[in-house]
Amino acid sequence: YGVPWSLLRFISDQYGSKFAGGEQELHRTLIGGLTRGFANIERATGESMRVILARWAASLYADDRVPNLDATLRLTSWNLNDIWSALVESAQLTPKSRSFNAFGETVAVRGGSTAYYRVSGTNRPASAFRVRTTTGSVPSSQFQIWVLRYVRRWRTPGLKSTSTQTMVDIP
Repeated sequence: YGVPWSLLRFISDQYGSKFAGGEQELHRTLIGGLTRGFANIERATGESMRVILARWAASLYADDRVPNLDATLRLTSWNLNDIWSALVESAQLTPKSRSFNAFGETVAVRGGSTAYYRVSGTNRPASAFRVRTTTGSVPSSQFQIWVLRYVRRWRTPGLKSTSTQTMVDIP
């Protein structure tokens, strides 16, 4: 129940207000659509599933954790951080933490799934990610990598912070 619900809830939060009848009209459009699946969602929202899925996947971790998060990356009707923290630790979405130092890792990601990493450090001018299949080739065009760059800027040491985010979809 959780994954389809959260995707449809995200779509309702992001696109429902753009319909004259609000979320209710969006739901009618999705249910009564002439197409099915992702094509139906794309037709109703006017947005590609590639963009919707990247934003939704980012929202699953960043929503209610990143201060001043861009509205396109939020599930506005729920506090996901509260939901995650109520789960047993093994069920919580916990990214693998890595530093900006070079690291290599083999990760199996099923179709429609996501691997989360939190890469951090200081004084790093640029970073690059190289993704390959287990045979060393470039992944298919269906594969998607997205990066949410979160920079915390301190106004006064130890007090309030501001943040900026950049969402990058790497085709």
